[in-house]
Amino acid sequence: MLWSLPIWLNVGIFLWTIVLGLLYRFFTSHFDHWQKKGVVFEKGLPFFGSLYPSVTLQKPLMQHLDDLYKKYGSERFVGIFQGRRPALLVRDPQLIKHITVKDFGNFHDHGFRIDEEIDPIQGKNLFNLDGERWKEMRAKLTPTFTSGKIKTMTPMMQEVATTLQEHLSAVTKGSRLIEAKEVFARYSTDVISSCVFGIECNSINNPKNKMRTMGEKIAHVDFWRAIKIFTVINLPEIADRLKFVIMDSTVTAFFRNLVKNLIEARRKTGESRKDFIQLLIDLKDRRKQSNAESVSNRLTDDDLMAQTAVFFLAGFETSALTLSTICYELSRNLEIQNRAQSEIDFILAGSNGNLSHEALKEMKLRCSSGWILEALRKYPPAGNLMRVCTENYIIPNTEVLVEKGTMLLIPSYSLQNDPKYFPNPEIFDPERFWGENSKGKSQFVHLPFGEGPRHCIGQRFAFVQIKMALAIVLSKFRLTLNELTNQPLRFDPKTLISTPLGGIWLNIEERI
Repeated sequence: MLWSLPIWLNVGIFLWTIVLGLLYRFFTSHFDHWQKKGVVFEKGLPFFGSLYPSVTLQKPLMQHLDDLYKKYGSERFVGIFQGRRPALLVRDPQLIKHITVKDFGNFHDHGFRIDEEIDPIQGKNLFNLDGERWKEMRAKLTPTFTSGKIKTMTPMMQEVATTLQEHLSAVTKGSRLIEAKEVFARYSTDVISSCVFGIECNSINNPKNKMRTMGEKIAHVDFWRAIKIFTVINLPEIADRLKFVIMDSTVTAFFRNLVKNLIEARRKTGESRKDFIQLLIDLKDRRKQSNAESVSNRLTDDDLMAQTAVFFLAGFETSALTLSTICYELSRNLEIQNRAQSEIDFILAGSNGNLSHEALKEMKLRCSSGWILEALRKYPPAGNLMRVCTENYIIPNTEVLVEKGTMLLIPSYSLQNDPKYFPNPEIFDPERFWGENSKGKSQFVHLPFGEGPRHCIGQRFAFVQIKMALAIVLSKFRLTLNELTNQPLRFDPKTLISTPLGGIWLNIEERI
């Protein structure tokens, strides 16, 4: 019997029972939230809420949300729980339009509460900034992403693409086998290192260099990091108390030192280069000299570090995935690959083989833009968008009140692979996005770069970077699928950006 145990053990069991009861109450106290509102909802588990498979790294978040999307196929929105927090899974394009554009004032933040002092890369970057601070930073950075600024960076991209071409030529004389995601991750790392930081790291030929190593460290998610990310997003009060940091301290130190040394070197030598960090340095200096601007509104070195680091993170992995999935689909559809090569050959012939900014602009009609948009439809790098309700909001045509602080999840992967919006979604069909086919049909259901004022600021840069690599590869090489590639593609739950399990293995040979 329990009471025959030593008294100290009885007291311990009693206290632990109370603690566990309080914890259970804490983690489940809001689980009747959607029921009270009459909203269809997915039940939650203590601590994990409705997201147990993704938190425990059994499934990528986009796949688990897709399961819920399909389960509640007749609903405009579905109540879920992120940890103990009520959240809303939004399925209706018209409601997405309200959230991202028409009623943007009620949903202008991503909702990640991160301590800038202990995690400056995450806390200070444009993606995670909130409210007026986001608006001010966005206004400062927007001029650095104009077509004119990107045009000046195109020669830097071409240099890296030429190195990629030489590397692939060497492969055709050896194994004739590449893992596309890894090859393009190195290419993207080198492009962003050159265009953002003004440094040549040559990851294409030296995959163990520091920049590539940092990229791998940023992208990988082990179980402990998954718990920290989940807690920061879904249990911010606990994350604050435990001072959880998403970004590894070695990554923060690396980028802080890199940016600091680059700024000091350029000011000491007077060197100026048409890259992203120079644009930020010039912007910082202009702001510093402006007497009209308050001290709190000036750019610090950590602000610069955060913007360059997030641009590196957002740029190299997403572009690598898009390039590798395009090449995967072209290797499975040789007719489309042949047509793509003919179009690239025609454009290059008109520019004397030079991949100028003007030549790349021509690749936007019956050419690479369709391939890019279709690959992003079928294989979005993130798979969902997040917005937080910043003011109480009544969902249109309902009486449902969404309280301030409620997270809204938009399952872009599910929308983009829903036959209701994209017939035969499993088929890679670039013609969906060519000419009249695309006009107005995909808005608010095709969301790889987001929508509204918080759409991705680097979209133009990404398109030029991807087009450059496609032109270089397809103009010189023929790709076929290798049996090492798992089909259909499945994605690794242990990465921040969708990464194909087992890789994308392609046979490569020079075109005759």
